[in-house]
Formats: sequence, structure tokens, C-alpha cells
Amino acid sequence: MAITAEAVKELRERTGAAVEVLTPDFLGKPGAVERVVESAPEVFNHNIETVPRLFPRLRPQGRYGLSLEVLRAAKELFPGQATKSGLMLGLGETDDEVSPVLADLRAAGVDIVM
Repeated sequence: MAITAEAVKELRERTGAAVEVLTPDFLGKPGAVERVVESAPEVFNHNIETVPRLFPRLRPQGRYGLSLEVLRAAKELFPGQATKSGLMLGLGETDDEVSPVLADLRAAGVDIVM
């Protein structure tokens, strides 16, 4: 997380470029999301990847609820910052499973879904 925050600051200082970060869930480490958000990237991205039923098989190292919490925390800490998440489709999920994921992302304050 520290390296991500430093990279955002350095990129902005050297180039003036807008920055989007794609973050892990930081294994739930306290303060990690805050550190990255404080570097003020224009877009904070953490991909939810899949529906809860498929999470254990497709993201065995992650937890659906933790991914939502990362996104929620980013939006709460810096409401003006865009938040983004990605969802892979075609992996065995049903339409009935996708809609609740989109609702969960919206409830977490996600602005963009890809």
C-alpha cells in the first residue's frame, strides 16, 4: 500500500497525469485503504471479479464482503473520488446472481462498473 501511495504522488508530481489505481483487498489490513486514498488518485479501483457463489472457486484468496468493504471505505474516506470495480461474466453465474452484485456495488458507492 505504501508503494502504491508513493507511486500516485510521484506520477502526479512528475507528469501531472490523472491516476487510477487498481488495488488488492490488502487482506483487510487496517489503514491500507486509507493510505492509498490519501494519495488522491482520480480513480480508486478494486475488482469484485465474480458473484458470491463463485468467489471461493475463482478468488479463493479473497472474500466477497471484504472486497465490498474496500470499495465502501474508499468512497467514505474520499467521497469526491471516483470508485470503480470490474465484474467478469461468462464463468457460470446466472443473471439472477449478477443483479445483486451490481446492487451491492452501488450500495458500496461504486461509480463505475466494467
